[in-house]
Amino acid sequence: MKPRSDLFDLFSTFIQFSEDKFGGWLTDLRLRKNVERISQQEEFKSINEEFLALYFYRQWLHHPNSLAKNHLLAYLQEPCYLTALNVFRRFPHLPYTLSDYFQICLANYEEILRYYRPNQGTSLANFAKLGFRTILNNSLRQKAAADICTDWALLRKTSRKRLIASLQEAGLDFFTIQQYCLLLSCFQKVYTPSEKKTSQKLNSPPPSVWEKIITAYQQQLKNYPQLSDNASQISPGKCAKILKNCAQLIRQYLYPKTVSLNATINSQGESKELLETIASEKSSPLQQIIETEEAGIREKVSKNMQEIVTQTLRQLPCELLQILELYYRDNLTQKSIEQQTGMRQYNISRKLAKAREILLKNLMAWIRDNLDIHITLDNVKDINLILEEWLIDYYSRK
Repeated sequence: MKPRSDLFDLFSTFIQFSEDKFGGWLTDLRLRKNVERISQQEEFKSINEEFLALYFYRQWLHHPNSLAKNHLLAYLQEPCYLTALNVFRRFPHLPYTLSDYFQICLANYEEILRYYRPNQGTSLANFAKLGFRTILNNSLRQKAAADICTDWALLRKTSRKRLIASLQEAGLDFFTIQQYCLLLSCFQKVYTPSEKKTSQKLNSPPPSVWEKIITAYQQQLKNYPQLSDNASQISPGKCAKILKNCAQLIRQYLYPKTVSLNATINSQGESKELLETIASEKSSPLQQIIETEEAGIREKVSKNMQEIVTQTLRQLPCELLQILELYYRDNLTQKSIEQQTGMRQYNISRKLAKAREILLKNLMAWIRDNLDIHITLDNVKDINLILEEWLIDYYSRK
């Protein structure tokens, strides 16, 4: 990949792939003209890369759907590509292309912006490299789990948040999404096999369980008067068909297709490039509620993260601290740590998990005692992700 050296290019050009390799940079003239206009203003005579990145980041904070969003998307192209290339080279045996990894990162770039904290002393570009790596690692773990699960096992493991994202990606309307979320909730509450060995190869529920699922669904439906009467007319066969369709959409969501930002789409009867529609996209009311709740939790936790986790790290046993330093500070894989320390890989994995567990428990205990937050499984997952990002950032500066 040819790095961009021109300041205007950094915030107005996008990577073009050719045969799954870097094929050059495409310029968005609208973005370039905007950067040129900003540079001509008297107060911006001496601007540099870091200044512009922070300038557009602060604009995005106050106006998430402004042109600043596209400038930041252009700016993060390089860290996104370099992270994707690194993972592609590390795992050549996996059935994913370089553009697959790049697309996964690009689809989640707003997560990087949400977690970025300029006052922590890390540049946005460096933070993005660490964040994209975490996103790809989590994505690969999710896909590995989905690959070995039956549809019913996948549905048992799927959170409401992921189902909503999958259904929205497929273009389903607000009320259909509510109905399907209610069905999944009843399925997960009623269908609880006790044998752990069947958790990944779970079969379809027996007829008696389907009847219980439908009964629970119809009882809960009374709390959703906005849903139509047709939503209550459901048979075991129709229920199974809806849930299998949900499983298929979840898999499609976990395996997004690579689409060029310059691909032509039809928007309200007018042909546009995909890039031109990004700034005008808005979250649905349901997604806005979820994002608002999560943003509140992240804000409260982030303010106290430094003191809580640093204090916990000081109390960890030396062997756990050593593993954390090798993994996060030295950026070593578990296999590399095994070669360096002589410790077996399964022991390294256990110690990493133990260290994270201790840190997460202490953080969750503080949240329980100091914040008025009802802790759910999705909250734990979000806070665990915040902790992971904090560890990456903390050890990168040591």
